[in-house]
Amino acid sequence: MRTDPAGPSDRGAAPEDVRLPSTDPELPFSHCLELNAVAHDRAGGPELSMTWSWPAGLFGEEEVRALAGLWSEALAALTAYALASPTPDAHGLRPSDLSLVDLLQDEIDELEAEWDM
Repeated sequence: MRTDPAGPSDRGAAPEDVRLPSTDPELPFSHCLELNAVAHDRAGGPELSMTWSWPAGLFGEEEVRALAGLWSEALAALTAYALASPTPDAHGLRPSDLSLVDLLQDEIDELEAEWDM
């Protein structure tokens, strides 16, 4: 979910006061580990806030903190990779980009190499 302090925009952002309901301790968990994330558009740029929840008997806080740290590192690496691109399409096409043809990724890569794309 992404929010914008200026309110709804052309991308349909939710208002800034988005709240994720807290988990009722009497209800069973749907999953053994849950992550809810909200991206807020701030003056200094987007800010991601995350809420991790889990049943106390399955994981300790340190285990979840370690996982959250690794998840954040992976997200930072993906962000850096995307920002290093000179253009959004600099990393080539993917099968989901081609709705009119049915090509596998290796076939797309071969065509791009052949046509120097």
